Amino acid sequence: MIAFSNIYNLFINIVQGSDPESLRARVVKGATGSLSLQVISVFLGLVSSLLLAKFIGAHGYGIYTYALAWINLLMVIAAFGTNRLLTREVAIFQQKRQWAKLYGLLRWSNLRATYFSITLAIILASISLWLYVFSYSEKTVALILASLLLPFMTLSSLRQATLQGLHHVVIGLIPENILRPILLIIFFISCHFFLGDEFTGVVALVNNLIACIITFIVGTYLLYIKLPNIGHSEDPQYLKSDWLRSAIPFLLLSGLQAANSQVGVIILGSIVDASEVGIYSVAIKIAGLLSFFLLAVNTILAPNIASLYSVGDLDRLQMLTTKSSWSILLLTLPASLILIIFGEYILSIFGLDFIVGYDLLIILIIGQVFNAAMGSVGLLLTMTRHEKDAVVGVLIGFLINLTLCSFLIPLYGALGAAISTTLNTFIWNIIFGILVFKRINIVPSIIGRRNI
Repeated sequence: MIAFSNIYNLFINIVQGSDPESLRARVVKGATGSLSLQVISVFLGLVSSLLLAKFIGAHGYGIYTYALAWINLLMVIAAFGTNRLLTREVAIFQQKRQWAKLYGLLRWSNLRATYFSITLAIILASISLWLYVFSYSEKTVALILASLLLPFMTLSSLRQATLQGLHHVVIGLIPENILRPILLIIFFISCHFFLGDEFTGVVALVNNLIACIITFIVGTYLLYIKLPNIGHSEDPQYLKSDWLRSAIPFLLLSGLQAANSQVGVIILGSIVDASEVGIYSVAIKIAGLLSFFLLAVNTILAPNIASLYSVGDLDRLQMLTTKSSWSILLLTLPASLILIIFGEYILSIFGLDFIVGYDLLIILIIGQVFNAAMGSVGLLLTMTRHEKDAVVGVLIGFLINLTLCSFLIPLYGALGAAISTTLNTFIWNIIFGILVFKRINIVPSIIGRRNI
């Protein structure tokens, strides 16, 4: 107990410091809540994925994840970069009490996202239906159903970004991170009980759609009650040209990042059997458990980075960057070791078909550890109005990733996808780290200086 207490006190000292300033107190308090929520979310997400994989097997799970990969990619395009823009600008507008601009931005971004998401959903459904008529495929049926998810998921991402900018991070995460996986678990168990072998990846997508609609309604209500009431008395003010100029780089950045994360699944699903897609998807999901420490901290850092940079307080921004990077790594390393030691056993829980994905898991874990050590490099660029530089870094990484996937996946299948993903993680983190230092004189990652 004494040893554990000493480690805990050391960790708190790294994160918070001996002098509890207001910023630190806010960050630590928010990060604690966000981290706790992320732990629960990851657990629930893992349980839902585990149940689904066991119920429908590697083939059905591959169909399910292949369709969702397309939706996750198109969702970024439909949002048009406004989700990240919302987090940054809402934090600034709130700090400066510019309520008219805040409400103008919310209306402008949500109207655009609604139009783009519905349009893309219709296009995806039409193409999938055309393919279904000429050559029946379970994948095309799954894509038709998945297209219905697009508008709800897109608008939910905007609502989540808005609450994040308002510093209601935990509340913003509850619908998608807690409620939705709970609903999916209930739906999956019910379908398995009533349908048995008739429970397929396509049916699972129907479950996902129902859960998405419910969480969308709940999330919209939470945003309504958390918006500053003072803004309702003012007419919305629109800075459309400024927002559009900022949103386009965010769109390119988010789109390239989404393409980076989904390109392996999409190319795999187009070339190999759905079973191999399912095995790779489970491996990447397990390795992705390591990223939730980074994601939990990022949700708190985003508005604070924007606020500190807007007032030119680079000293505190450097301190925040260095300490958060160390915290993320200290949490990630033990978890990585556990996954490496018990990786085969963990994969077997999903089903015996998934054990062959152990080599993929090890390769993906290496990339996640490096990602943790680099800290919030991408966030530092996007939250300090250097999103154009972030686009360049991600574009280079994406082109390399696409080239590697196009070459390695036809030769090695899922193994090639895992190698491509990890190499890409190394490349874009290094590029981002260099850009952060050049643009804002902040040394990111665990090697960052405590003071400038």
